[in-house]
Amino acid sequence: MLQLRDLRVCGLAPLVALGLQATVAPASTAVAQDFGKNWETTTEPAGVGSREIWFGADAGAHNWLVYSGSTYAPFGDIHADGLRLRASSGYGQYSYRFDINTPVKAYKTTADVMIGYQYRIGELTAKAFFGWAMLNNEFDVPTRSLHLQKFENGAKGALELWLNLGASAWTSLDFNYADTRSTWSVRSRTGYRVLPTVSLGIEGAFNHSDLTGEVQASTKFSVEGNTRVGAFARYEWFGGEISASGGYSGDWIERKGANAGTDILNRPQVYGTVNLIIQY
Repeated sequence: MLQLRDLRVCGLAPLVALGLQATVAPASTAVAQDFGKNWETTTEPAGVGSREIWFGADAGAHNWLVYSGSTYAPFGDIHADGLRLRASSGYGQYSYRFDINTPVKAYKTTADVMIGYQYRIGELTAKAFFGWAMLNNEFDVPTRSLHLQKFENGAKGALELWLNLGASAWTSLDFNYADTRSTWSVRSRTGYRVLPTVSLGIEGAFNHSDLTGEVQASTKFSVEGNTRVGAFARYEWFGGEISASGGYSGDWIERKGANAGTDILNRPQVYGTVNLIIQY
């Protein structure tokens, strides 16, 4: 019912109030019934759009990498189940020693295009991709006055899993494999939401690439890959997130001969990463 709080002109207020009550009340009832018929409440968040782009940088004592990419959901919201199209690229540098007297500086360019699907089962979100990857490496060997270049391409696949552990915690697992240099990697994160939009947690990763014959010449050990252990902070909002992480990385080495064994974090060095995701 309408309430007249400010109408005090002469003695007309009671008459006007009765007239408004008689004419407006039926219309208000009809509108309320119409709203109840055509409007429903929902707990599902509004969509942010069908596109996602990301930018990132990664650096250590002997390497750095910058990268970017985009994912497109052609038939719906980026958070909904359905088909996904993805493309990404990156450029970086790293250095190592072929032997004790031969330092090498390498330049790496990568690109890939993939098609995939996203599916949610309860608190689990799974994404699977398959496509084609390209890798170009250039090697500078100053002590031998050499500049070498090698271009490779081949199939690539990726699996990404995200699981909510109640309202305040989550965990993720990403796995990638590419024919180029038999490259594969696995990364896991577990986070706790100290605030609704802020997560803190730990991460671990292992990266492998077949560099035999170009990186390692020693008969005493072989480098199987690179290991990372660190911590991260993540801030999210409706339509994106930014995260930063840091910790220690080192080579995974298999020693041969009389001292055979495994060094998981050999010659550790500090690393840092930052990543920005925008959805629209």
